Amino acid sequence: MVLSNSDTTVNNGSAISFSHTAASSNSHAKIGAIYEDRTGGSEDTSLFFGTLGGGAYGERMRITSTGNVGIGTINPGYKLEVNGTARVTSR
Repeated sequence: MVLSNSDTTVNNGSAISFSHTAASSNSHAKIGAIYEDRTGGSEDTSLFFGTLGGGAYGERMRITSTGNVGIGTINPGYKLEVNGTARVTSR
């Protein structure tokens, strides 16, 4: 794990990055991260989670400063907002 306070992926934010070390080359590749985003100012901080998928690194889930959770959306307007298909089951 790498703790960084200057990740270029976010505005004024910090990141905890998860990396994989390739044994053959001893190089590090970022495979996931948890970011802090203070785009709206220090009073409005969101957390978002990114992963590497299909060769591209991108945001997958966000928790806003108001407590809304977005999956597939960076600006959720509800307690849970999913952009795409979802499945809900009960036991």
